[in-house]
Amino acid sequence: MRIIITSIENMKNNIIVNCSTNIGILKGFWKGKNSPFLNSVYHVEFTLADIDCIDVLPKNKEDISVSLKNDAVFFNGICEDYDGEIHYIRFAYDWLQMIYIEENGEKINIGDNISFKLNYIQIEIYPYDIS
Repeated sequence: MRIIITSIENMKNNIIVNCSTNIGILKGFWKGKNSPFLNSVYHVEFTLADIDCIDVLPKNKEDISVSLKNDAVFFNGICEDYDGEIHYIRFAYDWLQMIYIEENGEKINIGDNISFKLNYIQIEIYPYDIS
């Protein structure tokens, strides 16, 4: 996933970044070996905490997004696959996220749109080099 760092803050030996993606803004803990630079482009992978509360939405491929409100990050994606334990959720052409989702009675089918939120402290951002 390609991101642009839009803000950086240091908190108790952790680096917290806001980043812009092609589907919206999110916030999380920077897990790179080196500190990020403001307004720089990075390719990253995300680790998201397990999801225990989701909403299954009407199918609508236009409704893929990520947004930030205070410390909450709101995700809307499409379930592309399920291997019996892990859901594969598509957020962008270059962002397929593997997530454990506790279904709690609401079945998620392949092709379903889902919506959930996490606190930014549940999101880790790992940069990688594509060269």
